[in-house]
Amino acid sequence: MNRIFQSVIWAFFFLSWLAGTAAAQTLLVANDQFGSGGLVLTDLGSGFDEALAIAVLADGRVVVAGSSDNGMDRDLAVVRYLPDGRIDSSFVFSAGSVIGAALGDDVARALTLLEDDSLILAGSITENGGTSAVLVKLLENGQLDYRFGDQGVVVYRPAGDDATFHDLHRLADGTLIAAGASAPANEPSPILVRFQADGSIDPAFGRDGLESFAQVRGELYGVAADAGGNLYGCGYSRDENGRSGVLLVRLSAASAAPIGGAFDETGVVTLFHDDEETIAHDIAIQEDGRLVIAGAARPAAGGSSVLVGRFAPDGTPDREVADDGLLVYDLGPNSAAYGIAVLADDTVLAAGYHQDESGRDLIVLQFDATLAPIGEPNTLDQAGSTSGALAISALIVEDGAFSPSAVAVGGTSRQATLLTTAVEGSDETGLAIVVDSGGTVFAAGTSGGTEQSAILVASYAAGAVGPGKAAAAATPVVSTFYAIETVPITAVTRVGALTGGQITALAFDSQRCLSACLEQCPDTAGVDDEGGAGEDQVPADGDDTPGSATTCQASCTEQCTVPTVEKRGVVYAVDPLPTYADGESEEPADPPDSDDAGGTTDDADDDGALPDNPFAIENFFAFEEYLVKRGQTEDGSGAGSYTSRIEDVNPQTVYYVRAYAVLTDGSVIYGNQLNFRTDDACFIATAAFGSVDGFAVQTLREFRDRYLQPYQWGRLLVSAYYRVSPPLADLVEAHLPIRLAVLWLLVPVVAMAILLVYIPTVLVFLPAPLLCWHFINRYLVRNVP
Repeated sequence: MNRIFQSVIWAFFFLSWLAGTAAAQTLLVANDQFGSGGLVLTDLGSGFDEALAIAVLADGRVVVAGSSDNGMDRDLAVVRYLPDGRIDSSFVFSAGSVIGAALGDDVARALTLLEDDSLILAGSITENGGTSAVLVKLLENGQLDYRFGDQGVVVYRPAGDDATFHDLHRLADGTLIAAGASAPANEPSPILVRFQADGSIDPAFGRDGLESFAQVRGELYGVAADAGGNLYGCGYSRDENGRSGVLLVRLSAASAAPIGGAFDETGVVTLFHDDEETIAHDIAIQEDGRLVIAGAARPAAGGSSVLVGRFAPDGTPDREVADDGLLVYDLGPNSAAYGIAVLADDTVLAAGYHQDESGRDLIVLQFDATLAPIGEPNTLDQAGSTSGALAISALIVEDGAFSPSAVAVGGTSRQATLLTTAVEGSDETGLAIVVDSGGTVFAAGTSGGTEQSAILVASYAAGAVGPGKAAAAATPVVSTFYAIETVPITAVTRVGALTGGQITALAFDSQRCLSACLEQCPDTAGVDDEGGAGEDQVPADGDDTPGSATTCQASCTEQCTVPTVEKRGVVYAVDPLPTYADGESEEPADPPDSDDAGGTTDDADDDGALPDNPFAIENFFAFEEYLVKRGQTEDGSGAGSYTSRIEDVNPQTVYYVRAYAVLTDGSVIYGNQLNFRTDDACFIATAAFGSVDGFAVQTLREFRDRYLQPYQWGRLLVSAYYRVSPPLADLVEAHLPIRLAVLWLLVPVVAMAILLVYIPTVLVFLPAPLLCWHFINRYLVRNVP
């Protein structure tokens, strides 16, 4: 008996240690309160428009800066939006008043907000064949602040060389640090420049306000500062062979003096790899002072991948992430990250793009404070694939837990949560990201093609669906013949929910379609321009070979006949955008790159129910098999409304749901996607204590969420518990002696959970072991017969 109590105490110490590291994480979803489904597109000019910087005002207005093509050259572009995504017409910025009449490409690459809602831009302007770094200050209404620099503009060319600013950071004393590069002899060199609040150079910084890393061939793309007066920058450096590697710098924000640590005597750290080139596009600082970066890795074989990394404040790599602190996420043929942000709970977000055969899409990768994954991973072979996505008013917003493979040099594979935002028929790239004071995330970039594009702003909100709740409905999906909408989800339980669909037949003039189609069909034999038989020639024997009039007419009849709804129901899965499987035991054809998105689990019945053999002793450690990954219902045929009951799914799991309809022409249409999260299930504790809402059960549930769910091993334990506990709970509830025995065993567990959940960690480490031992000795040991 004493050994049991010693084991309990050791377990208590272990769980106390976890108290200092556990943190609840929140998944992000598209913010329906901003624009159309979380997305706003703004077309300013006749060519390529893009946003390279973004910030959020205290009142929720959003401002972006970048460039716009007017057909002759590129101008600075600044747009401000109201909190709901509409353009703020009171903002009157004019690029022409900044650069005058000279031709040349001008770009704003960074911006910073001031307390009075004025803002300062940083970037470059090109005039008369030369490029100059530039700062521009705008008043709250978008007009130039003539008190700043020269009529609102500061043009900077060190020693007359070409220069550009890529990032801007405002320090606590109001001074400005601009990061970028100068190009003496056309060989770029990183620079940091400090300006006073009025736009004048701060001579106390470096050499006359400039700190130039002349020994480095490269550029600085990002800059940040911590509360201790340390200034950090990131970018790239080229070695003697011209290969790029990650560049980090650290200096005193006040004087530009090197501080030491892993940084060399000039304040520089460079990281080169033999197998791939690396570059850091942005940098941020976590609450504990550690540095996180986002960028790209380019292997010699071609393409690129997302790069993220973390370092200690002194520049040493975080070996919890990888030996050199860097992770490379393979999202397909091409991908990269251009912006990084840190939420209040140290969640890390990286914005960029990934590209596959269907085009380029904006992505936001979401990590927890340790760069570990957030959310339950799935097994998509190519993360971020948009195959099977349907346009919703020409807009696709996908959100969910994808699993791009991550390769750490000297480390192990990791996963991350990926949100993809795409517009049908165009390419999207995320170039900047920011988090407002309320935790809402905004990404900015561009959307369009090679000849014309629009400024893109996407918004994401905390979207983890609470237990027993469902997400709000989106708009219906419309096809040629029918509109189909997923019915809002209700009656959510631990193992199911109630939903359905509404299928509405759309007006379709079959006769007009047939007439128009038949007009295009050949009616006599023809001869092509070269004198041979043309494609439209009708064979002499009147057969229906391809290209004949008979075949054309048959095709017209088929395509102008309205198909009927042969089957209807809902599909649901732990992965976004579930698809219908033709034959419940078959894998769906879409998406083709997924092992299990839409397929049945190995040990699950075809309808998604748990398999027989509830204990599954032979597969006890195959925890993934316990998860019901997908399923579908079949609820009649024809148009109209119908009800679908989802049953036998897992507790405390998020499921994505879409109504579907199989038409007689073989096509399948889908409704808008909803999602819900099933209720928690503390089966055995509920049976022992007699109430799911009892204090003891709530405490155990809170303990599970705080100390088990954030970790993969904890989630595996929870999955195993959900698998084996229901039949045991029935046994406990049915027999009073067994129930009393379980209560006796759970008392010390509940006591420890109370201490860990409701007493601050700092107090737990000291008095908790004594209290626990006193409790066990007084109430349990002495009462043992």
